[in-house]
Amino acid sequence: MAYGVALTRTLTVDTDDGQLYAVDVFRGGGGNIHDWAIMETIKDDGVHVKISGEMRGPGKASGKDRMVIGSKFLIDDKPQFPEDRLIMVLYHEFGHIKLNHETVKGQSNPVKHELAALSYSLEAAKKMANDGDYGPLGQVLHFLKLRLERGQAKDPHTLALQELVGNDLWKEYVVILEAKE
Repeated sequence: MAYGVALTRTLTVDTDDGQLYAVDVFRGGGGNIHDWAIMETIKDDGVHVKISGEMRGPGKASGKDRMVIGSKFLIDDKPQFPEDRLIMVLYHEFGHIKLNHETVKGQSNPVKHELAALSYSLEAAKKMANDGDYGPLGQVLHFLKLRLERGQAKDPHTLALQELVGNDLWKEYVVILEAKE
């Protein structure tokens, strides 16, 4: 459930200097409790989550047990990057990690990995929508469609989205979102 107030939340994180800190993270302009719960769930599943001020993007999975999240996406008020979108980034990166557990090192297929991560985040968004929170599903459908339209032709994200958008599962997600309205 989205809340109309800013959230301050204490989270123990590993930062760029390699130290563990309990930090109060403030994100102005509203808040959604899901992203904190999701990060704790991911950490509880054996994934080391690092918050980095050096990250240009919102998140990146690494190997079978590491995820880096850009601190500016947690701390700064970014109207173009609402928390429902951050939730989808967390699930997307976690989808990569889950597939890394099933993939032999050196035999990964970048398009297959992106498709798996995108599918994982869409399934998570569908579950949240079925539980009454349509924000993440709306964000993921909107931004994936934009990424498909604006993405580079050979980018694994674009190739995976070409496979995903318009298929039966994609249509199911759209129907769920439209039923809300």
